[in-house]
Amino acid sequence: MSMAPLIPTQDEFLAAPLETVAAVAPRSIVYAPGGTRRSAMFAGVEPWSAEYVRLGYEGITKCIDLIFRHGVKHVFTPAIMAGHAREVGAIEQELFKTMSSFFADPRLLALVRGYGWRMRIAPSAYADVLGPVTESLERDTVSDGKHTWWLTVTPSIDSWWSTFIKVAKSEEVHSRAEAIVALYGEDVPPITLCLAFGKPMVAPDLFPPLLMESVQCYWSQQAGYSLTEQQFRRILYDYAFFRQTWQKDKSERARAAMAHQETWEREMIVGLGKRLGPFWYPDFL
Repeated sequence: MSMAPLIPTQDEFLAAPLETVAAVAPRSIVYAPGGTRRSAMFAGVEPWSAEYVRLGYEGITKCIDLIFRHGVKHVFTPAIMAGHAREVGAIEQELFKTMSSFFADPRLLALVRGYGWRMRIAPSAYADVLGPVTESLERDTVSDGKHTWWLTVTPSIDSWWSTFIKVAKSEEVHSRAEAIVALYGEDVPPITLCLAFGKPMVAPDLFPPLLMESVQCYWSQQAGYSLTEQQFRRILYDYAFFRQTWQKDKSERARAAMAHQETWEREMIVGLGKRLGPFWYPDFL
C-alpha cells in the first residue's frame, strides 16, 4: 500500500530553503497587482507624477523578483486591459503611448537588465502598433535569461479572440503545443496560478491566449506593490498542498466530511462584498 506524501506544516514551509519552495511552485503565473493609485495617495504621492512612476518601477520589479526567486519562470502581467481602454477616448494615442513610454523607460530597463530577466510583449492584435516598444524590450533586455516577464495588452475582449483565431487558422498549427510555439516563439508552460487584486473575477484579458490551464486564483485586497515573501510562500503552500484535493477513489471522501459537518452546513459565499466609497471590498461576515 502506498503511503500518503508527507505535507510540511505551514511554519516549516515558511522557513524552508528556497529550493524546497521552488520545487512545488508553478512555472508560469499571472501576477496582476492593482490599487497603485490608491497606494500612492496613501503615501502622499500624486498619481502619474515622476515620483509615482519611479516608485512603480521599483515596486513592480521588486515583487516580480520575489516571485522569480521562488521558482516561477514566466510571469504575465496585464499592461492594458479592457477596463483601461474604457477610461480613454483614443486607445492608440492615449493608452498605448503612455504604456510604451512607461515600459521602454531606460530606468525600468536598467532594473530589468540588473535582474537578468527577459522582458517581452505577449502576442496581441496590436502587434504592428506595439512594434517599437516590442523591439525596444527585445533589444535592451537579455535574450537568454532564465526568467521572462511578459506584458499582456488586451484593450478589448474582441482583440483577445482576434489573436487566438489568427493562430488557430494557420495551416502549420495542428495542436495546442504547436499553437503556443507559433504564437509566443517558444514552449511556454501553462499558467496554473493567478495572483490578482480586488474583485474575484476572471476575464479573457487577464490571461494570455492558449496558456490558461486549471488555474488556482488568489485575490489580494492590499493596494499597491505590497507582496512580501511570507505572503507569497503562504500562497504557494495553499497552492501546493491545501488545494490538491482531487482523488480518483472517492468512496471514503464524502464520509470524511462528517467530521466537519457543522462547517460544511454553515452559510459561506466567497465573493460577497460591500462598498468602501467608490470601491468594492470583500465582506467576511
